[in-house]
Amino acid sequence: MGLDMTVSLVVKYKLVELGTGQVVWEKQIFSEYTATISDALAGSTRLRKANEGAVRRNLAQLLGELTALNL
Repeated sequence: MGLDMTVSLVVKYKLVELGTGQVVWEKQIFSEYTATISDALAGSTRLRKANEGAVRRNLAQLLGELTALNL
């Protein structure tokens, strides 16, 4: 049982052009999120919140990267 639970996530994203199979963009994105005891009393719920938070942060970073590409 932990009071704070931190989840780290690394996802490798790759954009591939249909037809040619050419890699247009590729990047690994790291994210981390800590859920505290104030987020949830139950450890399993805290862990779920930490997982969800890490995924949300990762996707937010991905969207920022894709927006910067101006494809």
